Amino acid sequence: MKQIGGYDYVFVEALSEDFTCVFCHLALKNPLQVEDCGHIFCKGCFDQMKQNAETNSEDLCCPLDREKIDPTYVFKNKATERKVLSLTVKCPNFGDECEWSGELREVQGHERICPKNRDKVR
Repeated sequence: MKQIGGYDYVFVEALSEDFTCVFCHLALKNPLQVEDCGHIFCKGCFDQMKQNAETNSEDLCCPLDREKIDPTYVFKNKATERKVLSLTVKCPNFGDECEWSGELREVQGHERICPKNRDKVR
């Protein structure tokens, strides 16, 4: 099942508000930015908001400022995505046979070789 929402990892440093989705309150995953108000959401969260609005026959509105969102004026925020992926996180098994920490973009590669997951992967 595909996870809706952001990255749910333990960050070495406190996660900046600039890198937090205003919908799920996790680290931004595939961030999309609303051109008019400037607020940023995870793609999965934005898609969920859009689907809820369509299902309920309501306008798609920003949950922060309640301004109507025109989906044609929403764009990928690659700069923010690069910054989030460069943040340092701890292995999900940190302290339980693993002391690894590294950039978020490296987590999947690490999980394949993590001592805690060694038996699961083979």
